[in-house]
Amino acid sequence: MWTSEQECLLIAKYKEFQSDIDGTGNSAEANKRRNSAWDKTRDAINTSFAVNYTMKQVKKKFQNIKGTLREKMSEHKKSLNQTGGGPSNELKISPCEELLHEILGETRGFFGEPNYVESSPTALPKTV
Repeated sequence: MWTSEQECLLIAKYKEFQSDIDGTGNSAEANKRRNSAWDKTRDAINTSFAVNYTMKQVKKKFQNIKGTLREKMSEHKKSLNQTGGGPSNELKISPCEELLHEILGETRGFFGEPNYVESSPTALPKTV
């Protein structure tokens, strides 16, 4: 069972190695860089928390975190467009999910917005 601290470290390591993990190309060299980044991520988590996750488990957990965040953002966006006079549902995401939102939302149109804009309804306030 993953803890929130482990998930936060996973997201922080993804940010650190994002260019290698998301790098383009299917060459042997690109795959080597990608696998090395995931290995370093796995090793950091295993060492920091005295666990023994495999690279496959770490990658799967990251995909699950991204999917959950995408679902939350989609539901929030839908609630903003609903009618009925009541207040819209508040977006409830963890600090780690907020970090992932900043990483993915701004860099790749992750949430279905081709050009993420700070003033969009799904934008999160910047922390100082």
